[in-house]
Amino acid sequence: MTIDATVNDPRLVARIVNLAERCGCRYRSISAESNDDLATHMRFEFAGEAEALRRLEAQIARLVAVDRAT
Repeated sequence: MTIDATVNDPRLVARIVNLAERCGCRYRSISAESNDDLATHMRFEFAGEAEALRRLEAQIARLVAVDRAT
């Protein structure tokens, strides 16, 4: 599973890595880059069981939605 998003809070990168561990997923690659307007573009590639990936994807979607709302 690949997640590609732009967020305002760069701390979300660490939160997502920790969340993946709690969900029992592994990450194949992580890329995060901040630009001049303080937005952070992040890209993750995860591996794991289908149900664990589904839960992880739902949690990440919530985190990104909250970040974009603030």
